[in-house]
Amino acid sequence: MKPSSSFDTNRLGWRPVEWARLLGVSPSAIYLQIAQGKLPVIKVGATKIVPRSVAVEAGLIDD
Repeated sequence: MKPSSSFDTNRLGWRPVEWARLLGVSPSAIYLQIAQGKLPVIKVGATKIVPRSVAVEAGLIDD
């Protein structure tokens, strides 16, 4: 799956809701993957961020 043309590939990470929108899945599916340890996140205060490296590994963006 390639990102939409409005997908900002220069970002260092995405909030789970943004990541869900990118993949076309529900935010609850993303939060479930986070809770199960299947989707790595970085915590910045109370905010969870899906790091850029995950998008690179998934083939969504080039490094």
